[in-house]
Amino acid sequence: MLAASSSYFKDLIFMAQSQTYFGLRRGSTKTQTFSVMNGKQITKDRQIGGRNPRTPEMMTQRMVMATASAAYALMKQIVDHSFEGITYGAHTMSEFIRVNAAALRDNINNAGDNFAYNPYRDRAMYPGAYIMSRGTAAPITVVSTPEAGKVSIAISGDGATGIKIVYTKANAGVALKMYQILNAFNCSVGDMATACFIYGDRYSEGYSFGFVRFRFLKSGSEAITTENIGEYIKTESNLPFSLALTDSGLEITVTPPGYDNNVAGAYCCIHSLKAASGWLRSNTVMEFEEGVDISPVAESALATYPLGPSYVLNGGDV
Repeated sequence: MLAASSSYFKDLIFMAQSQTYFGLRRGSTKTQTFSVMNGKQITKDRQIGGRNPRTPEMMTQRMVMATASAAYALMKQIVDHSFEGITYGAHTMSEFIRVNAAALRDNINNAGDNFAYNPYRDRAMYPGAYIMSRGTAAPITVVSTPEAGKVSIAISGDGATGIKIVYTKANAGVALKMYQILNAFNCSVGDMATACFIYGDRYSEGYSFGFVRFRFLKSGSEAITTENIGEYIKTESNLPFSLALTDSGLEITVTPPGYDNNVAGAYCCIHSLKAASGWLRSNTVMEFEEGVDISPVAESALATYPLGPSYVLNGGDV
């Protein structure tokens, strides 16, 4: 009986029905909140620190989600359908943010240097080892500098005129053949390889995202020339690019507006192929070009967030 009475008086103190000449009100002031229940006005004392405590733990989670969401927003054209077996659009967005938020948290817990983090209310994208796709297609190995028999992606460099995607022939003295290119990309006829990259952008004073897609149309042992290359490969991009055959192999130069060759970036290549069950993707993670600036680090970015008290019993700072 006593407990019931105590509860009654507690409710009486913190919540009251009221009739005012303002009519039914909703919202809050510094000390009270107003709502309507069953057509009656309910007034409550405002509880400080209740719904938005802004503890370091909570703000770390918000920072992680903001960082993953900013990455998704910039790379949406690719990563809204890059997870095999998951419905395109909102479901894939949720999966991209989920797996990358977990990677961002692990990076903090392990004092890693695989991600930069978004400061408070900063919606730009920063470099990170983002999980770009998942699936059962064979992975494509890409290197950062030209290497015989391999595909390379170079984003920056002194005197660079653009982002370079290069297949370097295993033997410089042998004519370029389509089967060599297919072997380097770990693909078959009918497959697609999509080279993705994060690059420095002077216009945004930060980073931007681009991609080049290769559709492999047919194979053969015939020498590839400028005249017939379109029969073998269809090359497309969301940015201006040029394609050239050189003595060493095949070279694509991407020239984004605002391209900054002084800023190192990140790159990867996604393998896509059509199967009876649908489109398959490779397991693909962004890799860093040497010298990439991984900042702001988690500690610096978190310092920009409005932090509330840190509670010792909840694992907070001592």
